[in-house]
Amino acid sequence: ARRTWICLEEKGISYTTTPVDLSGDRTWYRQNINPLGKVPAIRHAASGAVIYESEIVNEFLEQQFPDSGASLMPADPVACARVRLWNVHHTNTLGKALFPLLSASDGDTASKLEELEAALEYYEANITGPYLCGEFSLADVNAMPIVDNLVFWTKEFMGYALPVD
Repeated sequence: ARRTWICLEEKGISYTTTPVDLSGDRTWYRQNINPLGKVPAIRHAASGAVIYESEIVNEFLEQQFPDSGASLMPADPVACARVRLWNVHHTNTLGKALFPLLSASDGDTASKLEELEAALEYYEANITGPYLCGEFSLADVNAMPIVDNLVFWTKEFMGYALPVD
């Protein structure tokens, strides 16, 4: 949900929020809003369509409101593909390295930490400017909550501070 909140704020799009209790029974929510039972989800006012999964919601918002606030997707198709590839890396590599590390047993921590560091090395090797794709984009919006969680969780729960260089 934080990814979409960042996108809404960057775009300057007005919105209202509806609290969703994800700790209880999600049957109604799954049947009527998001079959995956997760947030965020938005309802398109004109069509009534419900859109979910933060990366998809964010691209929808960029396409629906191209002239509002910051442009978060490049005009060039190749650059758009780079943004989407970063998003795949956030989810499939960094996210998948972070969560198992947090639940690793003591004997497994070193190998899980190596996987996380390898996922982070990709960032160092592929950043093309002050932002992931040179200009601020949905790649950065979608990375922010993961990186924020990474820094907090590894320090708070593991006593591990990420290298700064």
